[in-house]
Amino acid sequence: MAVGSMNELLTQIKSELLRYKERELRKIGSHFKKGVFAPNEILPACAIIPDYEECGRPYTGKYKVRRGVSVEFWVDSLKIKSAVEVVMGLAEHAKEIFQRSTRLHDQVLDIEYGQVVLGTGPGKLSFMQKVALPLVFTTKDSIPTSRTEWMKDDMTENSALELADVIFADLQELKKDDRDKFQSVVSLTAPPQLVNRQLALLVHTEDMDHDWAGAEGVHRVFEILYSTSLFASEKSLEDNLGGVEAIKDKVFANLQWNGRCINSWIPRVDFGVSNMRTASGLGYVSALTLETVSREVL
Repeated sequence: MAVGSMNELLTQIKSELLRYKERELRKIGSHFKKGVFAPNEILPACAIIPDYEECGRPYTGKYKVRRGVSVEFWVDSLKIKSAVEVVMGLAEHAKEIFQRSTRLHDQVLDIEYGQVVLGTGPGKLSFMQKVALPLVFTTKDSIPTSRTEWMKDDMTENSALELADVIFADLQELKKDDRDKFQSVVSLTAPPQLVNRQLALLVHTEDMDHDWAGAEGVHRVFEILYSTSLFASEKSLEDNLGGVEAIKDKVFANLQWNGRCINSWIPRVDFGVSNMRTASGLGYVSALTLETVSREVL
C-alpha cells in the first residue's frame, strides 16, 4: 500500500526506526516522536518533522508528490566532541536503515538523501547537540474521482477578490463538515493573527499572459494558512496534518471553482511552527499555495 499523506509517511518512518531501537539506534531507545520536542523532552531522542510537499500536475487521476522530511537526533552532553560523534553516528545508521528498508521502498517511488546539518541549543547538562538528516520521499497520490468540471465557454470572468469570494465560500463548508478541525474560516488581505484551528485565505499575486488568441490568461496565487495548537503529544501535529488533507480534498474536488477559472492547483505545502495565541504560545502552521488560471476575453 502506497503512502498517501504526510502523516502516513511520518508514521511509516517512525515505525521503521523503532524496529532498530535495540540495535543500531539503541542510544535513542523508544524516544521517537512525530513533531517537535517539548522543552522537558527526555534526551537522547529523535524527532521526525514534516518540511514540505511539492505536488506535480495531475495526469489520469494521479499526481506525483515529493515530501520533504527532517529526521533529527538530539543528545544532551557536557562534551561537544563526543556529542557530535553520537548524533553523526545515529544519522548515518538511520540513512543505512532507510536505504535497505524494503517496507519503505515498497510504498514510495524514490528516496533522496540530503546533506546532514549540525546544530546546538541550551540543554539540561550543558548544551543540546542536534543533527538533521533531510529526506525526500516521492509518491503518486490520487485526486478525488467526484469533481465539478466546466467547459471554457461557460466560464465567468472575475476579479481576484471575486474569485477569492468563491473559493472562500467553498472552504467555509469545511467548518460545517468538521467544526472540530475548523473552528474559524476567514478571508483576509493581510497575514492573520494565528489562532487554534483556523483556516485563513489570502490573495497574493496576479499576472497577465497576453499570448492567448483573443483573450488574456490571468494567473493568480492565493495562500491558505491552517494553524493548530502545539502540545507535547503527537496528536497536535496529526490534527494539523489532517486539516491540511481535508483542505486539499476540498480544493481538488472543485479545481475550476464553479466555472470561475480554467484550472487551479496546489503545487506546494509548507509545514512549520510559529508563535500563536495558545496555552503553549506556539502552533503548527501549514501554508498551502493555491494557483489559479482564468481567461478574460479582450
